[in-house]
Amino acid sequence: MRRLIDSYYDGSSDLAHLSQRTETLIEAMRHHLPADNFLKAMNCVYLIEDINALVMDENRKITTVEQHDINVQLSILENLLAKNK
Repeated sequence: MRRLIDSYYDGSSDLAHLSQRTETLIEAMRHHLPADNFLKAMNCVYLIEDINALVMDENRKITTVEQHDINVQLSILENLLAKNK
C-alpha cells in the first residue's frame, strides 16, 4: 500500500490506478484487519473512487479540494493499516 500511495504522490500512478489498486489491496487485507477497520478502510476507498468517477465523467483534472480530500483519505488509510501491523 505504501508503494502505491508513494507512486500516486510522485505522479507515476494516476487517480484511476490508485482507486482501482487501493480497493484490490484492501480487499486482500480483509481477513487481516478487524471488521471495523476494514469498513473504515473501504469507506476511504469508496470516497476516492467517487472522486475518480466524477473526474472521469466530467473529463477534467482533480480540483484542489478533491486532492485535499484524497490526501485525507490516504492518511486515514495509512493510519488504519499502521495500527494493524
